[in-house]
Amino acid sequence: MHIDLERIRGIVCQITGISPSELDQKTRVMEVVQARQLCYYFAKLYTKCSLNTIGRSIGGKDHATVLHSARTIENLYETKNEPITKFIDQIDKKLKHYFKPKKEFKIPQSPQLDEQIIRAKQLLLEIKMEWVRISEPLPVKFYNV
Repeated sequence: MHIDLERIRGIVCQITGISPSELDQKTRVMEVVQARQLCYYFAKLYTKCSLNTIGRSIGGKDHATVLHSARTIENLYETKNEPITKFIDQIDKKLKHYFKPKKEFKIPQSPQLDEQIIRAKQLLLEIKMEWVRISEPLPVKFYNV
């Protein structure tokens, strides 16, 4: 299963107590605005949708509003704003239930691979040193005329 905008919208509405229709209204009531901002934050975090798509589908806003809202939620979370922190943690926990993280790619360890990596780093260092030598300005002599 994957996370889509409707799932995010539903979970945010369930936890905040705001109805989905209220998210689309042009209201500036703090509870509705914060619920919409939470939707934008989690949509940006968990989906591959563009900011324009997120904004149009939740509240009919533009990409700048989505970006500003996501940053606002991040700042509130970092400052430990109690109500928002509580909502973020609850929503995140529910969304992670549906989210399957990608498998981590691990590089196999072997002595041969380690030697190849070391040699590649040495070659890159040699190239960088040669580039610095080549890009140095030539000495200029000034003559009195």
